[in-house]
This record gives sequence, structure tokens and C-alpha cells, in this order.
Amino acid sequence: MKRITTSNSQIEDFGQLSQDYPGHHYASVQTTTTGKTYYGASASISFYNLSLGENQYSLSHIFVQSGPSSELNSIQAGIGADNFQKTECFDTQCPGYVQIDQTYFLGMPLAPASQIGTEQNHYLPIKLFRVKNKNFGLGDNGENVNVGYWPHVLFNHISEGATFVRYGGETYAPPDCQSPPMGSGRLAEEKFKNAAYVARAMIVDSDYNEDDIQIDDVDVYVDTPSSCYEVLYDGYQGDKYAQAFIFGGPGGNCGV
Repeated sequence: MKRITTSNSQIEDFGQLSQDYPGHHYASVQTTTTGKTYYGASASISFYNLSLGENQYSLSHIFVQSGPSSELNSIQAGIGADNFQKTECFDTQCPGYVQIDQTYFLGMPLAPASQIGTEQNHYLPIKLFRVKNKNFGLGDNGENVNVGYWPHVLFNHISEGATFVRYGGETYAPPDCQSPPMGSGRLAEEKFKNAAYVARAMIVDSDYNEDDIQIDDVDVYVDTPSSCYEVLYDGYQGDKYAQAFIFGGPGGNCGV
């Protein structure tokens, strides 16, 4: 069973974000192998209706990044609850993204949401992938739909592949305010019936092979007390979920 660790330098650098950018918090499973290149990642992420305060957001997503801290390239895709009066750069507000599919699109509302207390949850299958022309694509991994892509000219590192992959949750609240709920708003100890999950988590290697993540190649990172957010990852969870973990929590007084 995987729990909190910061043994890897990439994870330590990433965790520094919560100190450099007060109000941000993370609960995730993320790669630890240095010197490895990833051409993508995919997963199915359950989603819930959340109640947020003013100028807060709560994300459940896949995150890929590459490059030194001074030139960091990153792409995120997933589900977001956003209560910003002036929203950050999400969806098609970020310049350069090219929409392809006319049915699935960034920013589209998702319904119905999952209900706490049942394992018949609703989820979003997501895939981020580097194509051979070095663009980074966004796909619906359940129906093999190419939703859109980010042109390689937007980036100076990740167009050659990602060096770090993260799956899980991120929240933001203004400094000195309580943090919002993440996932379903329930802690991971409440298991699949009540808490949010990331299921069928996979990576795409530099030969375009898509493989399950392996418990020995990832670590769990949570930067808050366990009363705020948790991650519970115990490897393979059967045919329904495959490589999966449970994450999230109610938020509250979660620290800086």
C-alpha cells in the first residue's frame, strides 16, 4: 500500500508549489522514475457535484510536465469545479488549443454526476498523448475520440515527451481561507462507494506502448493533514478498476 513520500527530487520540486503558491494543495499518485520519457497518460476519473466558495477551484485530472523549473511545460486535463469571479486560464481560454471533435469539447458540463453511497459512479475517460508530429493530443479514452490538441510550437520541452506524470486532485483557495473539497468531498478511507477515484491509470512510453502504471514506479504525494485530503493506492483493484486509487477529502484548514 502506498502512502505519503517525498523521496524523489521531482516530487520534492513539485511539492514546493504549495509553498511557492499559497492556497494550492495536491493529493496525487505520480511517477518517480528519472530519465524516462512518457508520450502520454490515460485514466478514468469519477466526478461529483461540489459546493465551492468564492474564488476557489477543485480539479481532478491528469497532469504531464517536462523541462527545468525556469522553463516548465505542463498540460492538464480532467474535471474542474470553478467558482472564480475572474477564472484562471482553463479550457479554450488558454491560447493555442485546437478543437477537433464537435461533440466533446473543453469546458462542456458533465451530467449526471456520481452519487455518494453507490459504486455505480459516473466517470470521465481521459487520454493525453504525444503524436508523431510532436503535437500533444486530448482524447476521450472510452470512445477513442480525438477531442483536440495543443500544437508543438506552444512548447519548448514537452513536445519531445513528458518526464513526469501525475494523476489526482488539486485545489485552490485564497490565502487565509479554508480549502474547498476535493473529489467527492469524502476521504479516501471511505473507499470506492463514497470517495472519488482514478481508475485504469496507464502511461504511454516513448515507443507508444500503453501500459498500466506499476506500484513500484509511482509514489503518493499529499501536502495536507489527512483530515483534509487523502490518497489510498494499493495497486490492482480487479477488472473493473485495474490500477486505481481513491483520493480527496473535505478540505478545511489545510495549512499554507
